[in-house]
Amino acid sequence: MLGHRHQAQSVKRLSPTRLRSVLFLGLALAVLGCLTPLSQRDRARSQAPSVLWAAPGWRPSAAGDSTVILNSTYTNALGSCQVIVWRDGRIEFELYGFGTRDTTGKMLQDCRSAMAELDDSTPCTALVDMRMGVGCSPLAVPVISRFMRDVGSRIQHSAILGPRPLMALAQMIATQVHQEGVAFFIHRHDAESWCRIPKA
Repeated sequence: MLGHRHQAQSVKRLSPTRLRSVLFLGLALAVLGCLTPLSQRDRARSQAPSVLWAAPGWRPSAAGDSTVILNSTYTNALGSCQVIVWRDGRIEFELYGFGTRDTTGKMLQDCRSAMAELDDSTPCTALVDMRMGVGCSPLAVPVISRFMRDVGSRIQHSAILGPRPLMALAQMIATQVHQEGVAFFIHRHDAESWCRIPKA
């Protein structure tokens, strides 16, 4: 009991300014602790064969499969995002950490270029996996909206996974650009099933 009283008295003696400094330092260390493993993981994955990035239901038949025409990762201090485009029209996006305008813009520009390589008759599906995401910059929203207005008509089915705030943002963008065929899921296998629905 004496130890607890002494600790409580020590806290009370901290000035409001110093207490705020201590709390801010603790928060900063917690954020850095979350970001450091994320960066290490992304660097390791970026060195791995592209086949390892795909989930089982979407995996090409071999590591050197020519059906993968784009597999790129875009990283900064806040997080990373990745896009994979298959020649049969499958597209997959993944977000880790915080999505910024810079990384999102580069990813969508490369995706646009890859989609231009597809035959005009090839229908596309998109799986957007944001389960490891923590947020998105408001500056990235116009970039996403512009991409959807330009090429969204080629995407017949879109499956979205992620935290509720990010899925709400995705729903707002889909409504704004009048994108059809968008569905939201909790489980990855349900999202993959939606993207495998036969097209008319």
